[in-house]
Amino acid sequence: DSGISSVIVDKNWKHVTQVTDRNVILVKGEVVFHGSSDALRSRPELLEQYLGV
Repeated sequence: DSGISSVIVDKNWKHVTQVTDRNVILVKGEVVFHGSSDALRSRPELLEQYLGV
């Protein structure tokens, strides 16, 4: 753990979840998901609803 936080905006969610530990999905400034990369990958309904995949 390096303690570094950063914001990544990318349409390639598969790549992003491979290089991150935690993920946040914001919609109009509201947090609709906050969790681990594994948790995000296991929620296909979120990926479809918010990321269009």
